[in-house]
Order: sequence, then structure tokens, then C-alpha cells
Amino acid sequence: MVGYIAGHFSTRHGVEGELQSLYVRASHQRQQIGTELLKRLASWFAAHGRRTICVGVEPANPYWRFYEKHGARYINKHWLVWDDIGAVADESYRDARS
Repeated sequence: MVGYIAGHFSTRHGVEGELQSLYVRASHQRQQIGTELLKRLASWFAAHGRRTICVGVEPANPYWRFYEKHGARYINKHWLVWDDIGAVADESYRDARS
């Protein structure tokens, strides 16, 4: 196993779901594994009608850049939110057409 992602339905910060955990081994980072995991979780949320999704990040954690790259925005110094996680799920459709 080189990585995992976990999420769940949630109403924290007025959203519909939460990305709880994302991890990719250092030896396998920068190979699009994290992006693929995020797209799969985004598709799961979208399939269940959940669009607004939050994720907590410590300010010193560099993962916030990854989340911003995929459309999340800060709502405070510890939390980011996607207003429509379906856009992340749709990236796989756009990527396939490129």
C-alpha cells in the first residue's frame, strides 16, 4: 500500500462532508497518486449528493497547497472548503479528454 484517503459525511463548518485523512508515502509522492485518491473520494461524495466538503490542515502542513491546487479555499487558518467537490471529480473526465 502506498497511500490512502478517508472521508465521511459531516456538517462541520456548515458543509456536507469532510476529507478526514489523505496520505501518500514519500517515495510515491508527485506521481499523481494523491490526486487520483482525491478524485475518487470526490466522486463518492458527488454520487451521494454531497458537494460542500471541508478538510482540516495545520498551518505548517504543506498539504494545504495540494488542496488549494484542487480548488479548496481557506475559511480560517486551519480549515479549507470545496464549494463544489464535484468539480474535482470532474477533473478525471477533463483529464481523459486532454
